[in-house]
Amino acid sequence: MKTCDEMVNSLLKRREQFLLEQKKRRTVAKITAAGGCCLMAAIIGAGIWNSGMLREKGTMISDNSYAISNNPFPVNSEPVENLVPPVLDRSSVIWAESGVEDNVGIIVIAEEGALKEFGGKTVTKTLFEAFKEHGDDSVFAVAVFYFSFGQEEKDFIYNGKTLAEYDEDALEKCLRSMDLSYIRNNAEYLKYGREYYITNTVKIDGIPWTKYDYDHAVELVGEEFISKYFVDGEFLEDEFTSVYDKAREEYQNSEDAYRQAYSAWKTSRLEKETERLTSLGINCELRNSPDSFVMFVTKDEFAALAFDNSGNWFFGLAQENKRDVIGSFIDE
Repeated sequence: MKTCDEMVNSLLKRREQFLLEQKKRRTVAKITAAGGCCLMAAIIGAGIWNSGMLREKGTMISDNSYAISNNPFPVNSEPVENLVPPVLDRSSVIWAESGVEDNVGIIVIAEEGALKEFGGKTVTKTLFEAFKEHGDDSVFAVAVFYFSFGQEEKDFIYNGKTLAEYDEDALEKCLRSMDLSYIRNNAEYLKYGREYYITNTVKIDGIPWTKYDYDHAVELVGEEFISKYFVDGEFLEDEFTSVYDKAREEYQNSEDAYRQAYSAWKTSRLEKETERLTSLGINCELRNSPDSFVMFVTKDEFAALAFDNSGNWFFGLAQENKRDVIGSFIDE
C-alpha cells in the first residue's frame, strides 16, 4: 500500500514524465520537422562526437595530409569577390553507391570509427573512405547536413509569426491537453470532491487517497478544471470527452504549425549556405528536403572550407537519385 508521500510523488512523476516526453518529441521534431520520421540516432552520434568519446578510444582518424598550404578560401570562408562556379561535369562526379546510406548513430556506439575527422570536420565513414580511394582531382558529391540542436533563430518569421511564437503556442496547447489527460486518468480519485476527504479516506484498488492528495492534485491541474467536470460526485464524462478531443486536435494542429515553421527556417538556413558557397566558386544543389543539400568539391576544397558553428555540420557522400539520410530512421 502506498503512503501519502508516495502518492504525491507518483502524481508529480506523472506530470513530469509527460512534460519530458513532450520535450523529447519536440527535440525530434526540430531535427526533421517535415519528414514524419526522426533522426534520433544522429543526435546520439553527435553527442558521442562532441563528448570526445571516439577520440579517447583512439578510433578518430585525423588526416591532415589533404590540408592545403595555399588555401583558396579565406579562413572564415566568406567571399572576397563573387566567383562563378566552374561548369560541372556530372558524369565524373563521385557519388555513393546505390543503396548505401551513411548510417550514423546506433552504429557509432556499436561500431568504432563510424564517424571520422577530415579537414577539421565531422564526416561519415563512407565519405572518408571515398576521399582515400580517389585522386586529388576527383569531384565528390558531398551531402551537407545541418542540425540546430536548439540553436534555431527564434525570431524567424513564417506566415506572420515568429518561430518562438509557434513554439510558445504549441507548448500552451500541450499543457492544456496534459491537464485534461490528468483529469481523465484520475477521474475516480477526483469525483468525490475536497469536502469528502475531510472526513473520509477513499481507497481505489487498495490505494488510499486523502485530502492531502486531493489538494495536491488541484494544485497541479487547477480548481477550475476539476470543478467544471465533477458535479455532485459525478464525472461529466461526455462533456469532458468532447473538450478533451478538441484540445488534443488543437495541440496537434499547433505542433504541425510549428513543424512547418521550423522546416521553413531550416530550408532558409540551407539556402543561405548554398548562396555563400556558390559565391566562393563551389557548385551546390538544393534538394527537395529540409535536411541537406549537396556540394561538389575536391577533397582539397572540402578541407579548406570553414563553416560557422562547425559542430552543427555533418558531411556524407550523397546519393545521386535519392534523398540523403544520416542516422537510422525510427518512427515518432
